[in-house]
Amino acid sequence: MYYLYFIGFAVMMYLAISILKSTFSPRNTGGNRSPFLNYFMGISMGLTNPYQVFWWLTAGLSFMSVFGIFSVVGLFTAILIWVFVFPYAVYVGKVYGGSRVDFVVKLVSALGIITFAVYIIIRALLYFM
Repeated sequence: MYYLYFIGFAVMMYLAISILKSTFSPRNTGGNRSPFLNYFMGISMGLTNPYQVFWWLTAGLSFMSVFGIFSVVGLFTAILIWVFVFPYAVYVGKVYGGSRVDFVVKLVSALGIITFAVYIIIRALLYFM
């Protein structure tokens, strides 16, 4: 079962490296697509994301069994707040800080992912020692 630590490490490092590559490469704006089209593309990707589906089938159901069905209301409220507040904060930051905000958000995200990847691989290595 501990081989999953190595897989998790590899996936997280891949994500972090991908974020870092996009941070230091020229940005492709994707044309003049409608914001609604972008939104629906994002929501459809989120709803069909296998990681998200598996999370709800495993941790989500466990969360409900421990804390009750009404705890999901709090969870969804927190998710909705995050989904609206974080992008708005990035938007406001871009208005006042320009492209530096995009750079900082990507860099901090990549460093956070790398931190957890290193933690995961250390846990795996400690298991074998």
